[in-house]
Amino acid sequence: MTKIDCECCGSRDVTQNHIDRCRMRFTARTEAEAIGAAQAIPDVTTADLWAHLGHVASPQDATRIVRQVVDLGWRPVVGSDPRRLWNPTTAEPKEGAA
Repeated sequence: MTKIDCECCGSRDVTQNHIDRCRMRFTARTEAEAIGAAQAIPDVTTADLWAHLGHVASPQDATRIVRQVVDLGWRPVVGSDPRRLWNPTTAEPKEGAA
């Protein structure tokens, strides 16, 4: 069996199976990051959500779930601290504000 280097993760001396799986994961994560980026969500935030979902779903399913979560208006923190929100202009107005 010929060992080659993986272009996605940089691992050396891996099999074609590793490369196929790695490319699939890389493509799915990149797609999830693009979904988040379209809503001004930092890549690291989207990638973190995607990685957590990847423990219970396939890479493609994790990407589909990320899309659903973002479409529903998911925020990375509980509360409305504008420093912790990725797009403070979409935060709900404070109670009593005009």
